[in-house]
Formats: sequence, C-alpha cells, structure tokens
Amino acid sequence: MKSFFQTLDYKTLFFTPFLALAFLISCSFITANNKLNHSIKSQDKAKNSSHNIPFSIAKNYFVKNTAPKLFNPKIESQTTFDTYFAMAAVMGEDGLPTKIDFNSENVIAIILSPTNQATTLSVVGLQKNKSGNIILTYKVTKGEKQSYTITPFLALIIKKREKGKVILRAI
Repeated sequence: MKSFFQTLDYKTLFFTPFLALAFLISCSFITANNKLNHSIKSQDKAKNSSHNIPFSIAKNYFVKNTAPKLFNPKIESQTTFDTYFAMAAVMGEDGLPTKIDFNSENVIAIILSPTNQATTLSVVGLQKNKSGNIILTYKVTKGEKQSYTITPFLALIIKKREKGKVILRAI
C-alpha cells in the first residue's frame, strides 16, 4: 500500500508551496490596499465634514411687538438685538435675562409669526460646514390652542470668532 506522499507526483509537490505563497502575498496586497483606501477616505471625510459650534440659549427675553421682520438671523450688535428683543425678567433664581457681550459674542435668532398655538423651538444642531456656512437645524413643536397670542422665538449665543453666513433648516 502506498503512502499519501508516494501517490503525489513531483509537479504537485513542487507547485503547491508556490501557489500557497502566491495566495498569501496577494492577500497581503489586498489588505494593505484596503487599509490605504480606508485611510484616504478618513482623510477626505475629515476635510469635507462639518464641526459643531458651541452655543448657549438666551433666556428671559421676548420679541417686541414693534419688531420688524428679521432678514438676517445673525445679530452682531446690542442695538440690532434691542430692535427685536426686550428683557423679560421674572422672580426666582434664574429670573434674570442671559447676559450677552456683543464685544465677544453674536446671537443667532429665529422669530416665527405670532400664533395662538403653544409653540416651542428646539435646536437639533449648530454646525459649520466645509463652505464656512453656519447651519442651524431646529425643530418646531406645536401644541394646543391658547387664549392668547405668542411670538415663538429662539436666540442662541455664539462666539464672534464663528464667522460665516447663517443658514436655517427647520425639520
């Protein structure tokens, strides 16, 4: 009875290790190429991605009845801010309006039309995109009818160093 190695011919014995070696080398090249492609995609994604902009919400203000339509959501001075908003101090620990220093800060404001429906605006995201635009994504939630009229608004305080055109996106 012949053993396993005696049944193999010299061609099989000679070429099998070379085929295995060629297979291992091709797998190594595929793995290296995939890592390189992943690295390039990660770099491209970092270049093309946006970054979050820190903000705080201005509290205890209200929209003046005499406020004109807000065409530019970025407010860069106290004078302009005072055209649209007035202080609404209330009793309690957090009753004072949020301080805004227009020497180092700007406000991004959204003012909706007056309504008798309970309405809140909430921030989904504030980011600067690759084009340098500031994108404010927000959500409007409407509730029940009220016996009075409100002017829903949202005012965000950002650092002046955040330059760019403000684009509003309601979802």
